Amino acid sequence: MSAGPVKIIEWTPEIAVHVPEIDREHRGMFDLLNRLHQAMLAGKGKNILKPLLGEVTQYTLVHFAHEEELMAAVSYPGLREQVEQHQALRRRTRVFAERYQRGEVTMTIELTLFLAEWLKDHIMTVDRRLGEFINANGSAPAPPVSAKKRHPHRPR
Repeated sequence: MSAGPVKIIEWTPEIAVHVPEIDREHRGMFDLLNRLHQAMLAGKGKNILKPLLGEVTQYTLVHFAHEEELMAAVSYPGLREQVEQHQALRRRTRVFAERYQRGEVTMTIELTLFLAEWLKDHIMTVDRRLGEFINANGSAPAPPVSAKKRHPHRPR
């Protein structure tokens, strides 16, 4: 009996921030990273790096915009810290994209490990505080219509 595909990052209840829309989006990021990891293990990492890097970049931008809209809507006091961390990841992702455009396609492992570690750490610390704030101060507002339309791969 097969144990199933090896994942670089796995969703567990301990990672949840308990804001359903944010948790769904985080699981979507985990899915993208695991797809990249599976392609790498199958020797196809280089073949799918460009489109998957594009997907990860787009999904991240949309997710961050949604989180930032949500934080503004609930007057979250940690908004500035979140935005700074989001901007830092956007810059780092651009560096990976630039490296790829220069022809450096051997960075698949580095990219996957970096994103998996960054995402898990960010969720477990900064996003966790956001979830606690939202849950302590009433329910989160409905996701903005713009966020619903922008998500290319919202998990079902």
